Amino acid sequence: MFCMFVVLLGIAVLIFVQSLLSRELKTELIKRGVSLSKHYTEMVTDHVLTENIFSLQMLTAEYMESDENIEYIFIIDKRGTVLVHTFGDAFPVDLMSANIVEPKQAFNIQALDTEKGNIFDIAVPILRGEAGVVRTGMSAEPIKMEVARLTKQIISIILLVLLIGALIVSGLTIAIIKPISELEEAAEIIGSGDLSHRVLIRTKDEIGRLSETFNKMAENLEGSNKELTQEITERKHAEEKLKQALDDKDMLMKEVHHRVKNNFVVIQSLLALQMKDISDVKSKAYFADTQNRVKSMTMIHEMLHKSDDITKLGSSEYIRKIINTLFSNYKVQTNHIKLRYDIDDIELDVDTMIPLGLIINELVSNALKYAFPDDMKGELDISMKRAGKGNCELVVKDTGVGLPEDFDMQKVTSLGLIIVNFLVSQIDGSLEVSNEDGTEFRVSFREKPIR
Repeated sequence: MFCMFVVLLGIAVLIFVQSLLSRELKTELIKRGVSLSKHYTEMVTDHVLTENIFSLQMLTAEYMESDENIEYIFIIDKRGTVLVHTFGDAFPVDLMSANIVEPKQAFNIQALDTEKGNIFDIAVPILRGEAGVVRTGMSAEPIKMEVARLTKQIISIILLVLLIGALIVSGLTIAIIKPISELEEAAEIIGSGDLSHRVLIRTKDEIGRLSETFNKMAENLEGSNKELTQEITERKHAEEKLKQALDDKDMLMKEVHHRVKNNFVVIQSLLALQMKDISDVKSKAYFADTQNRVKSMTMIHEMLHKSDDITKLGSSEYIRKIINTLFSNYKVQTNHIKLRYDIDDIELDVDTMIPLGLIINELVSNALKYAFPDDMKGELDISMKRAGKGNCELVVKDTGVGLPEDFDMQKVTSLGLIIVNFLVSQIDGSLEVSNEDGTEFRVSFREKPIR
């Protein structure tokens, strides 16, 4: 960039100096030519009037030798005849009309392009033009030569400055840019993770102090990285221990649920054995209801034992299992009672799911036992949906014979419905009963957040 600046500056200076020199030398040449032409005119006036050709030739030859810039001289008398000229045998006739001077003018100048280059033709009238005109041609070539000479000198100076500048730039590169480049390279190496890299301190100036500060920063980073690595390692060990503890806890809880399920299976077996010795139909029905309740709780613990997350359960699978089990236990034919599901797979915590399963068990059992007497056909609809703002709603509806007209849910004596009332209050829910076109139980409850 420095070299480019020097070159551009040199070119600008060169153009300016060339223009200035050309203008000044041109002006100086014209002044000198006019002065010489006037002086020559004064000297030859008398000889022109007397038509002393020999004297004119002598004076003209002397003037030609007096200044190297004079290219030609010729004199035209008042009749337009060339009295004297310096062109030898062949006088260029076209010069006669090339530069016309008026009688009132002291002189007139015109630039001409000739085979010998640019010529400034100066015409000076003799006795205001009454005796003739003196024409002097001043060559501009010396100006070009002088400008070319000075241009070479300027170019030499520019090249010298450029060379000195290159040496200065090289010195600056070694003294400043190279250490900065090393700092940049070191920053990239440290940024890539090699915190042990250090910068070589070459000088004691600002760059050297910057390198020293950089090395201290790298040392601090290396120390902090070691501490951080150790802390991360300790945290990983702690997390592994915690994860192991959680895995052990989940395994233990699954084992607990497995054993609870097994205990419930034992209770079911005992109830089944006990039922064989009971001949009373009503008592046997009580045992069957109890067995169904135990089965619904058994299903929960079996699903928890098989689940990846023991804190929550999908409601759809669980409800379907309970209902299918009840239909199987009561030997209900699907063409007799048409079953329809509309259940969202809502994930509920265990404390909500167990009471909800027992509520469904009681309501569906009652519908299968009492809603369709004497082989009456009908429909049983079970739905569970989110009702917005964290609320859920369970609906069990049948198209059976319905409830008695004086039915009051708060005054029931049936064990199953007493259990339903208790379980609804346990999940902080509410229960609505409708007796239109069959029976509808609507349980609303809050969806508790799973922890």
